[in-house]
Amino acid sequence: MKGLILKDFLVLKKSFRIFAVILCAYVIMAAIGLLDSNIIIVMIIVLMLTLPISSFAYDEQSNWIRYAMSMPAGRRNVVKARYLSCVIVLLIGAAVALGAGLAAGAGNKDKQMESLIMVAAGLTVGLLYMDINLVLNYKLGVEKARIWFYVLIMTPALLVGLIARFGFSGEEEMDAWFSSAASALNPAVLAFIPLIALAGFYLSYRVSLGIVNKKDY
Repeated sequence: MKGLILKDFLVLKKSFRIFAVILCAYVIMAAIGLLDSNIIIVMIIVLMLTLPISSFAYDEQSNWIRYAMSMPAGRRNVVKARYLSCVIVLLIGAAVALGAGLAAGAGNKDKQMESLIMVAAGLTVGLLYMDINLVLNYKLGVEKARIWFYVLIMTPALLVGLIARFGFSGEEEMDAWFSSAASALNPAVLAFIPLIALAGFYLSYRVSLGIVNKKDY
């Protein structure tokens, strides 16, 4: 199991380097006022969501999946290792996003609470997207799953854009909404929110395992 997880991280090593460069660029833009810290948090979560696609793509190119499914570890452990590696990557991204948000809001408790809300929401949504994405990759393969993944990413973004365009008067109203949410929530509640997505994560694992067990590799 540990070897399978380590394999995923070694495969994604180059992707992590690219991610680090992009993160530095975001931090610089935030430092000079070109980007809000909340944008950085969202982008970090989105970038981490793309990494599982890369690992599936590398596996498919090297015919690793066919070999892995014949290993003594069994199909269950192969699928479980992929899920664990994905959630570890997402948690790392959430930790980095939280650190960036807290640093950007240093000395401003409201801004830091806003960052906590964004990270908790991003982690929850990220887990839900990962739940769906992993099932799609096992069911449809990398290429078809990638199309559906981008559809799932773009649809909410378009909806948010429409709401921002027609439903809100501007940035001040959004800031007021975040401030009211920050005052209504506490860290204990924020820590509980992602647990909801973890339930879906287990369900996704069971569905993926069922798909893999039925496939002839």
